[in-house]
Amino acid sequence: MKSHEQAAAAFAAAVALAGCAGGPTLERWSRSSGVPPYQAQYDTLRLFVSSAPVPAAASDPLSIKALPDRAGAAYIAALAAKEKTAADLRSDLAKPLTADDSSGTVDSTKVARVLMLGVERSVFRPGDRLLATTVTIRPVGGVRFTDYSLAATDRSAINIGAVTVTNTQSANISVAPGAAAAATEGLTAGLSASRSQTGSRTITNNTELSVHVDPDRIDVYRTGAEGLDLTGNTLIKLALQLSDADARTYTVGEPKLADDAGKPLDPAKVSIDTSQVEIAPARDIYVCATLSFEDRTIFKGRESYDEGRQEVALQSGSTPWAAYLVAPYQDLETPLWVIKSGASTVHFDDHLSRSELTFDDPGVARVFMRWLGTTRRAKLANGDLSAGTTDVAQPIDFSALQVRRLSQTRGASEKPSCDKASIAG
Repeated sequence: MKSHEQAAAAFAAAVALAGCAGGPTLERWSRSSGVPPYQAQYDTLRLFVSSAPVPAAASDPLSIKALPDRAGAAYIAALAAKEKTAADLRSDLAKPLTADDSSGTVDSTKVARVLMLGVERSVFRPGDRLLATTVTIRPVGGVRFTDYSLAATDRSAINIGAVTVTNTQSANISVAPGAAAAATEGLTAGLSASRSQTGSRTITNNTELSVHVDPDRIDVYRTGAEGLDLTGNTLIKLALQLSDADARTYTVGEPKLADDAGKPLDPAKVSIDTSQVEIAPARDIYVCATLSFEDRTIFKGRESYDEGRQEVALQSGSTPWAAYLVAPYQDLETPLWVIKSGASTVHFDDHLSRSELTFDDPGVARVFMRWLGTTRRAKLANGDLSAGTTDVAQPIDFSALQVRRLSQTRGASEKPSCDKASIAG
């Protein structure tokens, strides 16, 4: 009996020793030459901040099938009362439903952008990585951040609209068969995402991303994971709210020269729908930003993938505050066109107010100009046209009509110094 207990104890001890011995360690190389020696100074880290316009989202047209039963029945009844034939009714039912956006004010002082934050090393060595970064951004010149909805890196995404946080990890280490077999004896050909006694060694953690957005400040926090450096890009979707202190309201027209079937209307029935657009003078938009970081530099054991076998030096630091252009004035201009009558411009009076008539499409402006030159009609179904200024009306000179782009005031585009005074608040 005693001999059985001793044998069992000996077997347990052998298993324990085998476990302590572990398997082979996966390394970058077994022997090397020309590896840059460790130096006391740290890599220079650079921060880049830029932005791009947010593309307009394509939306599917709404059809009658999307309406609830009662609303659909009411819509059909209204069309049936209007149309004279079944063919006309079927044609109207097949058309997509569109909203009437001819009234109200469009605020062009809010600009949707995607901020792009980039962190870059001047020198890259295998195994070195940033442990944590914080990018702080402050708007200047009366600009504010608003409508923050999405932040993303190549491994993480935060969707505020859907209230979701997504982490993805695609890092893998694959060992080619054949020539590498001798150096990887005991390893599987495709290593799994776990540490095992066969020496498989891949990354199982994800980097963490969090973003704090206030109207006058953005803080982007990133925390690294084993084997993953934090250099790269972070995208933030938001809007820049420009100061409306010097904004001007323009009246934008959309002439209705034909009926729904495309047949030209009788001149007495021609009308023009108008909307109000608030436009601030276009100018370059800058932000001030800085990068705070904790860096991990290997000075011994760089050949090992296992960070626990490396000797490293840590450094915390930050980059100086600097100015970055995130929206050039060309991106912020809202082009408008007017119809000139001699030296003055055509105005529209809807019997409530009189204002200069502008167009956001030069083609529409030219078509309406030709209609005016052909019909020589200043009275429309919903208002009157005249030349002159906002305060003084003059008859239109129908023989001297031409379309010209409206000159808009540009604001100051001075690059900020990003000193304490400019980023305070």
